[in-house]
Amino acid sequence: MKEACSYLTGSNDYRNLCKMDVGNGVVEFVREIISADILPVNPSDVDSATSMFYLQIEGNAFLWHQIRCIMGVLLLVGQGKETPGVIRELLDVEKNPRKPQYNMALDLPLNLFHCSYDITEGQSWRCSKQGLAEVLGHLQSEWTMHSIKTTMIKEVINEIESLYSKCESETANTDSQEREEDRVITYADCLLQGVRAKVYKPLLKRDTCSSLEERIEHYKKRRKLADPNKEAEEKMEL
Repeated sequence: MKEACSYLTGSNDYRNLCKMDVGNGVVEFVREIISADILPVNPSDVDSATSMFYLQIEGNAFLWHQIRCIMGVLLLVGQGKETPGVIRELLDVEKNPRKPQYNMALDLPLNLFHCSYDITEGQSWRCSKQGLAEVLGHLQSEWTMHSIKTTMIKEVINEIESLYSKCESETANTDSQEREEDRVITYADCLLQGVRAKVYKPLLKRDTCSSLEERIEHYKKRRKLADPNKEAEEKMEL
């Protein structure tokens, strides 16, 4: 996944890694991603099934559902269903002008946590101590409630996993590889929306959506998108 992230940086056409909002006049999909990386929440906890990682991505502007589409593809890479190079293929819009059909990542973890502004020398942000205290109190309450739920669910998982292991031990003829494959580890499956196919089909072999040009033509016919060539002609006539 880290290798796949490295292909995201720079100025690229991300039409295959977003939801094209042509109906609202968005026909330019070149954006710049300054950095993108997969990082552990806790560097000392990276090997367990419940280890937490996050995608940290920085850019000047983002397209509609761009981050969720990127994360959806990265999850497929992390699951071993796609190679890191699929990101390069999707960014090559001349070779792949149509976006393959795939599911976006869940919106729950999406978090715009930092914005930068051009602040002149001598200026600084002003914070209210009382306001910060109120925000801290609210977040601490949220943390407590979610931590309680997490602890309760984890205890139930541990109990059921113990019962599941006993069921496995009753099958004496099962070798270690089969027992490993029979383990239930689906923590990350819920992060991809949509129905999961029983047989996985690679992204670049899937059915594709309409191309940008086809979408533009579609909305022109519905008169929801202005024709730039026609506008130029009208201005010249005036």
